[in-house]
Amino acid sequence: MWEMEDMEWLNVAVLAAVSVLGGMRLVACLLEWRGERQGLSAIWKQRELYGAAGLWLLCAGVVYGLTGKLAVVRLADLAVTYLMLAIVDGRKRVVPDEVLLCFLAAQLLLGAALQAPTELLSVLLKGVVFAVLMLLVAHFSGERMGMGDAKLLGVTAMTAGWGYVVQILVLAAFPSFFYSIWLLLFRKARWKEEVPFVPFLAVGVFASMVLLLR
Repeated sequence: MWEMEDMEWLNVAVLAAVSVLGGMRLVACLLEWRGERQGLSAIWKQRELYGAAGLWLLCAGVVYGLTGKLAVVRLADLAVTYLMLAIVDGRKRVVPDEVLLCFLAAQLLLGAALQAPTELLSVLLKGVVFAVLMLLVAHFSGERMGMGDAKLLGVTAMTAGWGYVVQILVLAAFPSFFYSIWLLLFRKARWKEEVPFVPFLAVGVFASMVLLLR
């Protein structure tokens, strides 16, 4: 395990800030699950935030201590966020904006500690263009793609790059296709029946992690 004196203070500050933002994401998901959605200012005042941020800091610290790489912490932060949103979207059919804002802030903080400013800005600007395209696709898709899905993909493109988003979309397409066929054949679902897509995106994220670690 790592020792405090061996860590750069910048990394410590980044991990602390990311953990607070992670705790806010966790609390926002819990409130959405209970049907008690609140804004960021109200989430900041929740008592659960202390425990949630502490848990996030513990997990981030362990990942950083075992690997010594903020890049791995950033990937884990992304994966856990997708997992939480998959659970919420699977139950509530919604992707809370509060979670997306905290996700964006955390990923940008980690990116700033890992990338040159010009590289970070380039990824961000290209991601903004990709996000606008996703929102247009969602708007004109006749509800085949939800706005929450488009926002999540847009935020991911602004931080991880549009190429990564294309990769997880491709990986998510396979389980989504087979699940839709299963619904049609065995659950007698209609063609236009709404199916939450974030769980499949989460599968795509974890599949990409497996491919990356091979």
